Amino acid sequence: MMQEPSQTSSQAPSREGARFVELNNHAFADARQVHEFLARELGFPAYYGHNLDALSDCLGDIFTPTTIRIRRTWHQDAWFRAIAAVIRDAGRRNPRLDVR
Repeated sequence: MMQEPSQTSSQAPSREGARFVELNNHAFADARQVHEFLARELGFPAYYGHNLDALSDCLGDIFTPTTIRIRRTWHQDAWFRAIAAVIRDAGRRNPRLDVR
């Protein structure tokens, strides 16, 4: 069953099983919510540690072509900036991960 697009995710399989996930900094109250969202949307393993190191590891292990769009407004909390930096770094290291 396909999910309705929401403020935080418009993940939808496209050609060849590619995924699209959108992060909006105003849609999350704290880092824990972002980690839970990414774990669910990207299918991270049950042992995912919900921290920046674990996020980097799991993003590096993505094999399905995936696009993550980071939508930011002028004001961002430090925790969101840190998560976004990890995602951008993983996008530079993993050719299957496109970060916009």
